Amino acid sequence: MLTGGAEITWDELSVGPVGPFLAAGFAEVTHPTTRRLVMRRELG
Repeated sequence: MLTGGAEITWDELSVGPVGPFLAAGFAEVTHPTTRRLVMRRELG
């Protein structure tokens, strides 16, 4: 929950749920902003 007039970048309002990516074998690689995660799945 956002409070106190926190600033949000518009492209970060809906980045998608993490659960389906974790269930598909993806892992968190980095967390570049408060709301955005970068997920990766190793192939081969």
